[in-house]
Amino acid sequence: MWDPVVADYTNALSAPSSATIAFSDLNEDLWTGAADIAYEFDAARPITLSAGYAYSDTTRQSYRYFFRFVGPNNGPVNQTVAQQRPDYLLSDYNLQTYGITLRNESTGTGAAAYDASLEVHAGYVQGEAELLDGLRASVGVRYETAKQRVLSTGAVAGTSLDNDYWLPAATVTWNFAPDMQLRVHGSKTIARPQFRELAPQLYQDFESSRQFLGNPLLIDSQLYNAEARYEWFFARDQRITLAGFFKKIDNPIEAVAFVAGGSTSLQTGFSNAPSAKLWGGEIEAQKHIALDTLGGDFFATKRLVLIGNYTYTKSQIESGNQLVPSPILGAPAVQSSLLFDDGAPLVGQSDHLVNFQIGFEDTASLSQLTVLFNYASERVTNRGPVVEGVRLPDIVEKPGLTIDLVARQGFELAGAEFELKFEGRNLTKTRYQEYQTFPDDVRVDTNTYDVGRKFSLSLSAKF
Repeated sequence: MWDPVVADYTNALSAPSSATIAFSDLNEDLWTGAADIAYEFDAARPITLSAGYAYSDTTRQSYRYFFRFVGPNNGPVNQTVAQQRPDYLLSDYNLQTYGITLRNESTGTGAAAYDASLEVHAGYVQGEAELLDGLRASVGVRYETAKQRVLSTGAVAGTSLDNDYWLPAATVTWNFAPDMQLRVHGSKTIARPQFRELAPQLYQDFESSRQFLGNPLLIDSQLYNAEARYEWFFARDQRITLAGFFKKIDNPIEAVAFVAGGSTSLQTGFSNAPSAKLWGGEIEAQKHIALDTLGGDFFATKRLVLIGNYTYTKSQIESGNQLVPSPILGAPAVQSSLLFDDGAPLVGQSDHLVNFQIGFEDTASLSQLTVLFNYASERVTNRGPVVEGVRLPDIVEKPGLTIDLVARQGFELAGAEFELKFEGRNLTKTRYQEYQTFPDDVRVDTNTYDVGRKFSLSLSAKF
């Protein structure tokens, strides 16, 4: 902090200044197994019945110990020491000379350790048949039972989810032309909270430079999905796709920012919104343009590759006075309207996504030059934050446009195959921007910084 008395930045190792250090360790084991069987009936039209079983068992042990440097007798260090740069301030000499010690604050920032497990048993049956010429259907159902546990140290409440679901799915495909088809699909799926979303242990996200804290009160999300997709394969490896989709989501998990009591730092927790709807459309195209018409040996095997995708998505949270888990550890359930606006978009969902790439490649050897354009419209990264029971405007990210360049060249040397690869990322130098918009269009940047460009060159060999 700036000290006007000494006209310098100081850190006296006491509020509001501080110095901290954390040590963490995570170990996870995953065991999986599956068995499938299928039988094709000898009938006038192909009919195939299949069934299967899958098992997975995941266990995790995580530790995170958080310490704060404090001055002698838990008080500040003197002004002379407080003006030193960080490596001098926390040097071994100062620690011993001025009585600077480490204070364990792990239990004050969540659980210092937790054990987590997820055991899933699942079975399915499925039937596939050609109903009419060019009309094919696939119908099945999956039964799944799962036990998910997160047990933490101290007095922090744990998680114990024991659920089973019937998850039906059906797809009908109509090949109404030799190179065209229409697919209609419907299904029910689930999304379980991740361990880190459940565990009441702080973790640092270095991209957003924000600390996240899990919520042991989260529950599973259930999704009801519908999609219709038209596909035209007008040439080999070339196509045009049009699609429309709809999702109904019960209890979607949302990231919610908050400022804990007695603190000034922003943290992110999690809560289940009551429900949400999501719908939209997508168009995708891939086209190759041969360049041999330009003449000459150089262009004989060269072509342009054009690939484009545009997705429009609209999402809306449905919120009222239902009680939902508070993102603040240990706090009672709160009314949904405190955390979520009715009709607000889901966290992380951009209305517009555009991906386009232009490639120049050799069809006879490994030689490619590709330029990629990626655009995403604004999207919410955190609800809130909630400060002293009042929700401030959502935190919004502006991804913008980025341009990347990737070049690959293969060659042989001394009987071995080599690949030289060059990458240039974010050539536009698009910044990372997170901000809030207050009344009268007042913008406050919460986390904005220069990402810069990234260049890499690699050489790989195959013997």
